[in-house]
Amino acid sequence: MQMLRDFLGRMTPTQRIVLGVVPLLVIVIGAVLIYRVVGTPRQSFLLFADTDQAEAVEVMQSLDADGVEYIVRQDGEEMKSSIYVYVDDIAKVDMMRMRYHNMLPHGYDLFDKNTMGRTDRMLEIDIQRAMIGELERTLSVISGVQKAQVSIDREGGTSFLDYSEATAGINLVMRPGATLGRDQVLGIADFVQSAVLHLPRENITIIDQNGLNLLDKVDSTIGNETELVREQQKLAHQLERNKELKLEEHLQGIYGRNVSASVSVELDFDKINEVATKYETPVEGSEEGLISDYTEERNYEKGISLSAGGSPGVESNDPGYPAYNADPNASEKRADKLVQNYKINELKRDYNVAQGSIRRMTASVTINMDAKDWSEDQEEEIRQLVAGVIGSDFARGDTISITAINRGVFAEGKVSQQVASSQRTQNMNRIIGWLIAVLMLGLMFSMVRGMVAAYLPKDPGLMLATEPQLPGGESPTDRENYVLRKLDDLDSNKQDLMREEIGRMIENRPDQVVALIRTWIMED
Repeated sequence: MQMLRDFLGRMTPTQRIVLGVVPLLVIVIGAVLIYRVVGTPRQSFLLFADTDQAEAVEVMQSLDADGVEYIVRQDGEEMKSSIYVYVDDIAKVDMMRMRYHNMLPHGYDLFDKNTMGRTDRMLEIDIQRAMIGELERTLSVISGVQKAQVSIDREGGTSFLDYSEATAGINLVMRPGATLGRDQVLGIADFVQSAVLHLPRENITIIDQNGLNLLDKVDSTIGNETELVREQQKLAHQLERNKELKLEEHLQGIYGRNVSASVSVELDFDKINEVATKYETPVEGSEEGLISDYTEERNYEKGISLSAGGSPGVESNDPGYPAYNADPNASEKRADKLVQNYKINELKRDYNVAQGSIRRMTASVTINMDAKDWSEDQEEEIRQLVAGVIGSDFARGDTISITAINRGVFAEGKVSQQVASSQRTQNMNRIIGWLIAVLMLGLMFSMVRGMVAAYLPKDPGLMLATEPQLPGGESPTDRENYVLRKLDDLDSNKQDLMREEIGRMIENRPDQVVALIRTWIMED
């Protein structure tokens, strides 16, 4: 300890600071490098995914109340949040879930315990309680619903009461800022109607915490043109997305992940009613039909004059037909008339064109392909392939655009190479970190050792502790003489060191040297 104090006493303040700061800095840097290279962060697992802000705030408040650490990651585009919890807190989260499960209303678990002496009336009440509990449990997990209360009056009748239909009342407490869409409200009504036996749709009432009848609000907006247009756009978007996924999946099986597809669909929601009348022959394979009636008239004349003659008023004209003058050289005359009627079928069809059919479709496909591998024939083959996959009709006016862009082919086989290269880089960084840490520790040790060797005087006792290696055959007397010579050398070295130290003190601190000499003189 005295040796350490003497060593520190010989050093200047700057040297003391350097001696204290440099090793500490080296240790801190080495620890940071080792942690970054070797240390692993705390493992976390997903607790809630794609929750809205209101639900995320409620979950975070519950986690804070139980002292559970969590991580929140937000999606800026859709304003959704995902909450992660550390693996160390799984037990706490499980306890929270069990506590939440115990807070839920009872369902059919009421019948887990068999109670003796239960009357029929009590059994009927328990069945209704279990049904209400199951409905409340299911409705409470709907997105945006914080709490659900259900009231059911099942159908029934007795000898003294008239028959009554089943009714259902639902009260939904929404989360702050959350609302239910038209489809959600209708889905809740359909779910309750299917869960309760013989429950008419008109006997279902759904209200929110503000007392508004959600079903009446939905029914009033069924004929709203804005809502109709929104549903039509939603249907078109779903159809486009389905065709895009189908097309990309088909093309990626050929070209890998070098394909991007976009499909635009224009739907036809116009109401069209067409009436078509078609006449067909009843005899298959014949151009004629069945004969309904046949009329034939034939007239033949020869050797008479076509002009009426004779004296007027003669008896030959009395019967009412004229008399003709006979002419032997007159020509023949023939007149035939044929009338034939056929029966044909009359087919009338009433066409009602279905709404939502595709009026026009446009597809665009981009392929990451080298330009030297691209040709017009290949483009036409891809166009026909795309038309077959998505069901394009060029006669309808559908168009398909095929574009090849050379951005470097991304082959599936390169994925494993990139992963292996990344792993090799991580391993190399880990080895380099270890080497840097070892080198810094060695540098620190070398610096401290050099400073100690420069300022710490040599101790003869330490040198005597190590027995010198003398040539073979020497006597113990020679060894003692060798030790004495070493002691003399130490004394002379010590005197030289003392002289150097005194000279250094006279040069650097003359006032202290004068005071020290004055003290010695006064003591003498």
